[in-house]
Amino acid sequence: HGFTRNYTALWEEMVAARPAPGQRRAEVCVLGKGGFRWQLEIPAEIDGDVEFLTQLPYPEFWGRIYGSLALVPAFGMPVYLESRISSTISASLLTGTPLLADEQLMGVYTFLGPQHVFLKRPGEGDVQAMYRVLAMPYEEVAARRAALRSLASELNARAASDFSALLRAGGVTVA
Repeated sequence: HGFTRNYTALWEEMVAARPAPGQRRAEVCVLGKGGFRWQLEIPAEIDGDVEFLTQLPYPEFWGRIYGSLALVPAFGMPVYLESRISSTISASLLTGTPLLADEQLMGVYTFLGPQHVFLKRPGEGDVQAMYRVLAMPYEEVAARRAALRSLASELNARAASDFSALLRAGGVTVA
């Protein structure tokens, strides 16, 4: 259906998942720039747990990401682990919203450490990890967000320094 995300696997996990007694169900918000909700092929059992928003104004779009507990990459194409950066990675850095990450993702996006993400356990699915994260103490979630914001600042400073060095090497005066 043309999506760069593998929603089918996520939906299957959500249908199969059973939250602990008293725990709220995991909810997913899919943000996009186009398409239609029906294209997501959301099973009826979880339809109320999935929100689909498209064409949001920038402040609302970024506000929704910032207000999320975690971002689920759900890569639908291997290129995001081979040669192309995902907008989900950038969104995580821009908003300080941690990713649900597995060892494969960590091996590719090596600037991320376990303190910046919610690291999935071996054999753990996205939804299992979502429920584990939902049960984490606020302080643990806040520590990851703070570490991610710090990482973003470090990466930005390094990029600015590298860019300035390139300009100077080309004879451009940098203030």
